[in-house]
Amino acid sequence: MPTPQCNDGIDNDGDSAIDMADPSCSDINDNDETNLFGGTCLDGIDNDADCLTDGSDPDCQAGGTTENNFNAGFCLGGANCSFTNSTVPPAGSIRPGESATLSWTCSNVNTCSIKNDLNNSAVCGNCGDSGNQSVSPVKTTPYTLSCTNAGGPPISESTTVNVNFNPRRCEINPRTGVLECP
Repeated sequence: MPTPQCNDGIDNDGDSAIDMADPSCSDINDNDETNLFGGTCLDGIDNDADCLTDGSDPDCQAGGTTENNFNAGFCLGGANCSFTNSTVPPAGSIRPGESATLSWTCSNVNTCSIKNDLNNSAVCGNCGDSGNQSVSPVKTTPYTLSCTNAGGPPISESTTVNVNFNPRRCEINPRTGVLECP
C-alpha cells in the first residue's frame, strides 16, 4: 500500500507546503495534498468581483483553486458611494451663472457616470470611483451618480444643486453714481 500524500515527505501539489504543513491535508492518512488555495486563490486579488478574496471566497474553499464565480451575489451590499455638492448647507445655493462642485467617493465599483436629471444629459461618462466635477446649472437641478459592479444591478446616489433666483436689489450709489448690486 502506497504512503498517503499527506505523510510521504513530498510536496505533491507544488505549493511549498509538505504533508501536514499543507493546509489541504486533513490528517496523515489523507491521500490528496491538492492545494485548496492555488491558482487565483492565493494572489490577494478579488478575481471574480464578488468582494471576496482568496480563502474568504467560497470558490477557493472545498477544493477550489480559482475564483471564477461571476454570479456574485455577495457583492451587492459591498458597493457604496457618497455623492454631494457644494450647495448643500451651510452654503445653501448658487446664483445663475455660478458654479457648484459635485463630489463623489465610491468603493467596490467598476464604472461610474453622472447625469443631469432635468434633461437626462451626461455630465461625466466614465467618472472613475472618486472625483469632483464642476457644474453651472441655470436652475435648481438634480444629478444622479450611477455606478456598476460585477455583483449586480447598478447603485445610484442623487444630489441637487440649488440655484437661487432671488433677484439682487441694485441701487445707484449717490456718492459715486455707480450701480451696485450687493
